[in-house]
Amino acid sequence: AKLLNRRATIVMPADAPALARYARERLGVRAPRKVVIVATLPRNANGKVVKRELVAALAQGRTGG
Repeated sequence: AKLLNRRATIVMPADAPALARYARERLGVRAPRKVVIVATLPRNANGKVVKRELVAALAQGRTGG
């Protein structure tokens, strides 16, 4: 996994500052630079997360969180 190339981590409803702090403490430089809270994840008919739709929604500012 290319953890150093990650720019953001998307999570379901949570406490973003606490999660970011937890990641920095335990992962150091591998921690995500940004934490985005979303209400739901777009899924296909098989239940898999549709990353393309998620990235598009985030680019348009639609997080639902």
